[in-house]
Amino acid sequence: MPRGEAGRRSRVLLRPHSEGEVKTYMVEAAPNTVELDEFLKMIVQGVHSACNNAVPHLKDDPNLVERAFKDCEEMLTTVMDGHVEEWIGED
Repeated sequence: MPRGEAGRRSRVLLRPHSEGEVKTYMVEAAPNTVELDEFLKMIVQGVHSACNNAVPHLKDDPNLVERAFKDCEEMLTTVMDGHVEEWIGED
C-alpha cells in the first residue's frame, strides 16, 4: 500500500466484548490525516538533520551546535503548541 493511503482507510478496533469474545468496530479516519502525517514527518526530519549536523561539531563549533539546538527547540515548540489547523493550511 503506498504511503498516505492508510490515512484514507477506515480502521478496525478490536475490543473485548465479553470473556473470550472480541467485537470489531469500524472507525473512520480523521480528516486531513495525510497532511498531518506529512507535516510531522517534516518536523522529525528537520530535528534529525539539525542534530546530525551539530553532533560532529560538539567540541569545535559551539555556536553551530547552539543554533541547531535552537532550531530543534523551535520545531518541537511548534508541535507542542498544537495549532494543527495552521500546519495543514485550514482556516
